[in-house]
Amino acid sequence: MNVVIIEKNSKRAEIVIPTVGEARAIDPSIYEQLVQPWELCNTPTKAGNFGYHIRYVTMPGITLYREKFDIGCRLQGLSPANIFAVGVPLPSGMRSVYWGKSVCDSSLPIGLPGGMSTLLRKGHDHIVLLVEMYLLADYLLPEHYQALQHVADNHQLPSSSVKVKCFGQWLLGLLNNAYHKPDMLKSSAAVQSIREDLLNQLMNLIEVPYPSPPKAKLSRRKQGMEQALEFLREVDITSVSIPEISQSAGVSLRTLEYAFLDNFELTPLAYLRLQRMHAARRTLLVSSPDTTTVAAVACEHGFYQPAKFAIDYRRLFNEPPSKALKHPFMENELSPLIC
Repeated sequence: MNVVIIEKNSKRAEIVIPTVGEARAIDPSIYEQLVQPWELCNTPTKAGNFGYHIRYVTMPGITLYREKFDIGCRLQGLSPANIFAVGVPLPSGMRSVYWGKSVCDSSLPIGLPGGMSTLLRKGHDHIVLLVEMYLLADYLLPEHYQALQHVADNHQLPSSSVKVKCFGQWLLGLLNNAYHKPDMLKSSAAVQSIREDLLNQLMNLIEVPYPSPPKAKLSRRKQGMEQALEFLREVDITSVSIPEISQSAGVSLRTLEYAFLDNFELTPLAYLRLQRMHAARRTLLVSSPDTTTVAAVACEHGFYQPAKFAIDYRRLFNEPPSKALKHPFMENELSPLIC
């Protein structure tokens, strides 16, 4: 894949190339090499032919993969440095044990950087999400980040059984979509949207055990809103992130959220998605079906699931996106009034 994405934040800048792939191992030692930067010892619990399969997608700050084990084994060692890990056991993985605790349908095994101990039963199948800690600090509201750290020592993230099930299904759908349609990762806007959705899904999963902090003063929210809008006028709406808006406005994520709700009755993320949807429509209206597709335009604007894009587009504009593409305007018909 020839796309190169430069990860930008206050803590570091690095070049990351999104990738998808799969691999197999027929020996525990090969497994140990495959899963680095995990530093794990894989000890089969019974005699038999070892078999392991992994399917993965990586992007800036995030790795998502599904792995299956043919025989039971015990994993012991260290998790990757500076990484938050959450596991989502699939039905055949519900009999396994993480850090001495059995899996239940209303919580997920989680771990901050540190020791790892897992007993996986024969046929174990689960999804693993790895998120770099700086992303959690940047994207999550403070109360969600604190709640995550609070429950991490117990290695279980309590939630509801409905939320846990929906989260697992959503992750599996995302992984399969990226694997079968890897070209979507060539769009930096699509990668940004995937990261936003992943972290938003994780935040919604967290049950905050204490009240949210009070609103900032109206004057502070108004000032932050003005600075945020000035910033948004100067950037590419398809790839800007919520933490970047918050940092430019000089306010916290929570204050930014209240400010957007005050002004637009939308969260910052919902506002960005609305702007991206309208930008996608404008592109469709000046494009030709001979040279582009609805899916390509959707991905260019950060909508990496064509079917969902079509549903959301129809709901917003009362027509399918293909109509705008089949009956485009001339580009000069959509020129701005003031140049």
